[in-house]
Amino acid sequence: MGESSCYAQHIELIDIRENLRDIVKAIKSVINVDVTIIDRSLNRVVATCDYVQEEDCLVDKNSVASYALDFGRAFIIENPREHFACQQCAEKDQCQEEAQVCCPITMDGQTIGVIGLVAMNVDQKNEILKNKDNLLNFLMRMADLIASKINEAKHAAKLELRSAELQVLLDAIDRAVIAVDTAGQVLNRNAFAENLFGLKKVDRFDHALSDFSLQQFLQSKQSRGEAKLLSGERLIFTVQRIYLQGEIHEFVFSFTPVQQLMQTVSSMVTAVKPLSFDDIVGEDPAFKEVKHFADKVAKSSSNVLILGESGTGKELFARAIHGQSSRKDAAFVPINCAAIPEGLLESELFGYEDGAFTGAKTGGKIGKFELANNGTIFLDEIGDMPLHLQAKILRVLQDGVVERVGGYGGIPVNVRVIAATHQNIQQMVQDKTFREDLYYRLSVLPIQVPPLRERMEDIPLLVDLFMRQVADQLEKTIVRVHEDVLSVFKTYMWPGNVRELQNIIEYAVVMNVDGIIGYTDLPKTFKKPVRTVVTEHLNLKQLEKKAIEKALNIHGRSVGSIQKACDDLGISRATLYRKMKQYKL
Repeated sequence: MGESSCYAQHIELIDIRENLRDIVKAIKSVINVDVTIIDRSLNRVVATCDYVQEEDCLVDKNSVASYALDFGRAFIIENPREHFACQQCAEKDQCQEEAQVCCPITMDGQTIGVIGLVAMNVDQKNEILKNKDNLLNFLMRMADLIASKINEAKHAAKLELRSAELQVLLDAIDRAVIAVDTAGQVLNRNAFAENLFGLKKVDRFDHALSDFSLQQFLQSKQSRGEAKLLSGERLIFTVQRIYLQGEIHEFVFSFTPVQQLMQTVSSMVTAVKPLSFDDIVGEDPAFKEVKHFADKVAKSSSNVLILGESGTGKELFARAIHGQSSRKDAAFVPINCAAIPEGLLESELFGYEDGAFTGAKTGGKIGKFELANNGTIFLDEIGDMPLHLQAKILRVLQDGVVERVGGYGGIPVNVRVIAATHQNIQQMVQDKTFREDLYYRLSVLPIQVPPLRERMEDIPLLVDLFMRQVADQLEKTIVRVHEDVLSVFKTYMWPGNVRELQNIIEYAVVMNVDGIIGYTDLPKTFKKPVRTVVTEHLNLKQLEKKAIEKALNIHGRSVGSIQKACDDLGISRATLYRKMKQYKL
């Protein structure tokens, strides 16, 4: 590009300086981030007053702006002073910027300037990071708008602040943006605001609000607040003040419905119905004792480790603990550590930055720990987690920070961790396949969920629950389950526990035609236990072994269940253990 061409482009930006000032003020009013525009000669044409006090000053030839001009592409700097574009800048050590979004302004295939969003504090940085994709697209469109207006300026047309192009951009924003004068009269609004408040050109938006004094708010120094529509819908809003010659000239409000924010969060995390311990069916004394203990655990903020065989309902306990805790209004984020390939698990848990690896999503991705901030994360089957990720989990528990894949520095999080596994975690610690320090961090409050075979008396309750749920979904009438089926269920060992029972009942309800579930409705894969038939061919020892086997099958082998088996058999605990050893049971 020749010198004369650069000079001509420089002059063209200077010629529309007043219009550019209006644009950067409008942008800052909407997104609350400082804005600057620099031309090809590295001259700062305009900037919001909070960012720089002087215009017509040259920026460093090795600055980020120079990099954007030379390479002609848009990018985001999340780590100022560390980013490679900052390394040669002479002002690097004095730089106070927290983040920056840069976008070149191009016309006729040539870069004529750069427009940038500059975060000067942590709040502005967070605003940029959480909306970086939208902001980058927004800035690119603003750059196109500026270029088009420069083109019009060549034919003596003046760029207007509230042009049709800017209005289109405002209408594309998914929140209500309203500009008012010092008297509260609406000067401009986007389509979202018009629909939300039912605005006409001369209407006052505050007439649609309850318990809200616009004049009182305008006279205050507040920059954000809450309001309520006459319909009762809650809104949160921010306001920016636009100055003209040192005096407040306009106010720009940005309203977002609270329900819209909740829907946004729900789309990012798994939406689930809050559970209580009353939703977990079971009247077995030992099972009720576990629920009572878990209920007390929920009131604390300590980490929890839930142990139990697959299908016993460990996630139900985790959801109930969250639902009964002080974090119940925040997110519950479950992740099955065994279901995600090892190569992807780290990025799922901790997220990743833009370009962290081949195939990474543009703009990066937020991790499950960040999604669960102020809430609960449920790490199911944590026993399957690789050792190197166990170390990162330990750091989160110790320091309260997560580090994204390809990121620099930690992101603070406030998360309660509930972990679960069906494996013998203590044996894994001894075998050095699970970190001992992580085990003790997780098992502050351990919960052992008993298998179904140790609470056989709960089977009728569970059968009835699952039968009604499936019947309602299918709009079928199921009267009951035949007593013979229930008797068979009570002698079955249930290796798949409650989940297996639920699947069998669902199958039976689908197949049933007469309203009473019988044995023929059960899946063929379900093996009916063979009843012991006593004949003259069995000697005394064989009879004794069969009796012990039956008692153990009915009651289970836990400490509490062994005593029930002893009571049925009429022998002492010591005798039962001796017989079990003798018969290799």
